[in-house]
Amino acid sequence: MKKIQRKISADGIQATFAAGVETSCRKFLFTPILRQLIRSGYVPTASEVDLVRDGSDYYRVEPIDTNSSPCRRPFVLNAGEGRVLTTTGAGLDATGAIIDETVSRPEEVTHKTAVTLWRHLYFDGPRLVYDIINRHTNAVDERATHTGAVTPMIPRYRNYFHWTIECLPRLRAIRAFEKKSETDVSLLVPNDASGWMMESLALAGVDDDSIQSANATVYKTSDLVVPSFPEPTTDDCRWLRNAVLKNSSDISIETRSNVYISRANATERRVLNEDAVKDTLRRYGFRSYRLEELSVEEQAVLFNDADLVLGAHGAGLSNLIYCEDATVIELFGKKVKPNYATLADTVGIEYRSMNCTPSGVDLIVDTDSLAETAEAVQ
Repeated sequence: MKKIQRKISADGIQATFAAGVETSCRKFLFTPILRQLIRSGYVPTASEVDLVRDGSDYYRVEPIDTNSSPCRRPFVLNAGEGRVLTTTGAGLDATGAIIDETVSRPEEVTHKTAVTLWRHLYFDGPRLVYDIINRHTNAVDERATHTGAVTPMIPRYRNYFHWTIECLPRLRAIRAFEKKSETDVSLLVPNDASGWMMESLALAGVDDDSIQSANATVYKTSDLVVPSFPEPTTDDCRWLRNAVLKNSSDISIETRSNVYISRANATERRVLNEDAVKDTLRRYGFRSYRLEELSVEEQAVLFNDADLVLGAHGAGLSNLIYCEDATVIELFGKKVKPNYATLADTVGIEYRSMNCTPSGVDLIVDTDSLAETAEAVQ
């Protein structure tokens, strides 16, 4: 109930109700049906292997550190003529099949493709989804705006985590493709791209001329450039961190070695006894920050300067990608998720977690345990 009340306060009743309907229909009705259709082969899809077999230009992205051994080395391929669905960034090949790598990493592709189709059903209407499933490419093309060589930089969800972790790391592969193929590739970004999305692209060295705003539902491309779906490697993280920090200027934010990330303005996972938590952390040199009040540049510099980062699970911890030599302590309430443990391991920083007492969608921190943890990592 707290989460709903906070969402109403932030977004209004109508938007909150619409989000609730979308979530319920997605989880309990349409996604299970769509998953079954995908498993049965009724929904046309194309994997990396399919595209290479059909003659797509294909490049492996060379490692920066020859000693690094990611689960799979990033690649980028040119699928040739294709289509981009701008609600989710999903791509279709020349035959109308959904390209797996524009949706998800291989092990999650069935579920994520189902979620992707549901979002198009909900936001774009059933006719588009019907035409996609039945490969009515001419009908899909009737909605399309034509464009040249593009790669979609459109996250399924327009939040900081999905943008930072699932979109920005693609830039390294795209740059490698442009160099090898001598092809200029436009980045297709959401038409409602937030200021922090555009700022992060600029910090990563992307010129305005390379950015194309997705103002149509579908784009038909002469060359659909598809990087492997990011599971960021150490090289990806290092490349992005170095690019962003290289382009950052002197900023006014006062950084600290020990950083506490507050979620006081969030709709969930607030620390209910935050005053007591801050009092405890002050003894160990912590300063509190609300990341929504900072620019991307300030967040990158803050995390890069930090020796110790502590905060509840949330999108702000995506900034661990900018850390070099730090320890992160993640606070959990009811749900424990591995996202940032994986990211910390990839970046090469120490990771610890603390299980806290759940209180609805929020959490209460045991300050004695917190003090012991903070003492142990000093």
